[in-house]
Amino acid sequence: MLQDTDYYSYLNCPFTGRKLRFLSEEELENVNERIGRGELYFYPGILVSSKLTRALVTEHQTYIYPVFNDIFYLKRETAIVAKNRTENYLKRVSQAVIDEFEMKFDLNSVNEKAIRGSSHKLEMLSPDRVTSIRANYSKTGENFVSICANDIDAIYNLVFETRYKRYIHVEYNLRKLKSVKAELKENTVLILADNGKLPFGDGSIDAMFSFDPINKYTKGDQKFIYDDFKRVLNQGAISTVLFEDDKPLHAKLFSGVDKLAKTARSVVMPWKKSKLPKIYFEGVKPVPVGANSNEIVSKTSLGGQFSQ
Repeated sequence: MLQDTDYYSYLNCPFTGRKLRFLSEEELENVNERIGRGELYFYPGILVSSKLTRALVTEHQTYIYPVFNDIFYLKRETAIVAKNRTENYLKRVSQAVIDEFEMKFDLNSVNEKAIRGSSHKLEMLSPDRVTSIRANYSKTGENFVSICANDIDAIYNLVFETRYKRYIHVEYNLRKLKSVKAELKENTVLILADNGKLPFGDGSIDAMFSFDPINKYTKGDQKFIYDDFKRVLNQGAISTVLFEDDKPLHAKLFSGVDKLAKTARSVVMPWKKSKLPKIYFEGVKPVPVGANSNEIVSKTSLGGQFSQ
């Protein structure tokens, strides 16, 4: 897989928002020596024992993000740091917390026990509906991002006959990402990230589709997610966000407010032209688990997903 920092120039540190680069071979050797001496920790304070073969790093090596099995671990809790930069370096981390972390991320552990989560999934998008949605998107661009693979066929159909430079898939749950890895488009960049804190530079994404229904979260969290989507999309970008049509959708109100604000600015400052990314909201119905034997189930946990 490519190890060209320019190819991954859209990736940013979820802590600092600054650019990331790959560790050189010499730097990797030094980092692995520090791991061997027990000097490096994952952000929650858990000792790193797995050697790295590939990793991204911030300037001055403050935060290191491992790449295992071609998956970029870009959650804040999977950042590797010195002891004094851990979440609470004066607090002892319990064995229960360590065990949970190791099972959740398959780090320092061979435990492959599956984690099951929420009690529902979403209806599949019909081919006609996908075709209608796809008509909104450009066929070319730099970066196309899909988020949460609740419908693999829909992802395939959305990118069919498109020619983006990069196809990027984001999941918030490692087990789910591993389960869909082989089914995604060849050479798709696989990213494990925090919901509401995507590790992308401002305005770096041309097209995005989120299968994670935004209104399964609280109003405040919907605003947090919506603002992050808006941040990473460029001015001419197109995005589609699914929502459950039996729950309140606050995010669409935020979009309306942005459009009104843009109109007001164009009246007051007509010489200062700007474009908003277009975010479409598509309603879907929850389907009981068991309705489809090929379902993909993920865990929804605001405490685990959001980094505010």
